[in-house]
Amino acid sequence: MWKEGRMLPEIKSSVFWECSPAYNGGDSLFHSKIKSAARVLPAKTPADRNPFAMHLRRARGVPVSFRSSSTPSTTLVIPPDSGKNFSHIGNFYKHSTLGERKALWRKVAIELEKKLARGETVYVSTHGGGVHWVHVRLSLTPRYNVTDVAYVA
Repeated sequence: MWKEGRMLPEIKSSVFWECSPAYNGGDSLFHSKIKSAARVLPAKTPADRNPFAMHLRRARGVPVSFRSSSTPSTTLVIPPDSGKNFSHIGNFYKHSTLGERKALWRKVAIELEKKLARGETVYVSTHGGGVHWVHVRLSLTPRYNVTDVAYVA
């Protein structure tokens, strides 16, 4: 669905976005939850590209994926730097075009398919409290989750 640009998450403000684990090659029920992050990630939060600078340089106008330096089994997906404030998922949705959103979620879908093809159980989420550049996390564990959606069967 995301790969074709359909059924994209609907984000209206600063939130933590999380979904239930994907497994069994992707043949699992999908649930997502959002929780307000306005206190932790206000709309005025400035973008900080520096932690992902090396990856943003190779993005060249398209989203890019890479392994997390702190958790090598985790894949991060980021949008390219278009000069807009993409400090967290709320600001990304506020300042991005529909095309930029579709491109990000398409890349997330591609990376998710790779992990599922290897038989991995994958938790997809955004947080943004540590690094102020929107990144979608594909993890083997629900590392930064703030809701109970990771435990929905």
